[in-house]
Amino acid sequence: MAPSLINWGEGEARAWGERTHVARHDLDGLDIFARKGIARIIDAMPRSAVHAYTMGDDPCDGATWRRGDVADLTGLQLLDIVDQGRLWLNIVGAGHHVPELGAIVDELYGEVSSTVGDAWSTLKATLLVSSPSAQVFYHADNQPNALWHIRGEKRYSSIPVASRTFLCANWIQSRPGMRTSNCRTTLRGMRPPR
Repeated sequence: MAPSLINWGEGEARAWGERTHVARHDLDGLDIFARKGIARIIDAMPRSAVHAYTMGDDPCDGATWRRGDVADLTGLQLLDIVDQGRLWLNIVGAGHHVPELGAIVDELYGEVSSTVGDAWSTLKATLLVSSPSAQVFYHADNQPNALWHIRGEKRYSSIPVASRTFLCANWIQSRPGMRTSNCRTTLRGMRPPR
């Protein structure tokens, strides 16, 4: 049997779906998530699935969010731009286009399901790559999801499923300067183990 990619205990499994779940993982040790591996993923994707965004540095000015065109840039060229600028890459459906990544996604969610039961009816792996200074403005995802953070540091806020708090797009857009304390969110920082 292959070693587990997720390191969690019984307490985390019991709390599944009741709060934001945090567990350690060992994904950062896989070659596919090294710089050259990520570049190969980008190169394997149809350009329509590689979304590039840039933004200003004011956290209250969501109007600065802009989508760019990746054109004929290679994966390594895009990663160089990520290193130098304020770029956020949203690589949609990467697990479907890169069989090695798809197998890792299946293994991860197989481990989750073996611990907590059938957690997801469908799986879609989206790879996010961002500049250290990039920001994503406050938004709500329309489905349950998991964020597998692999490298660097990230600050995020989340609304636990158990709170049954719902946000509509118009409400979020009308409050560009909203702080996390206004809607019972949890602000956290994370970094992978070293």
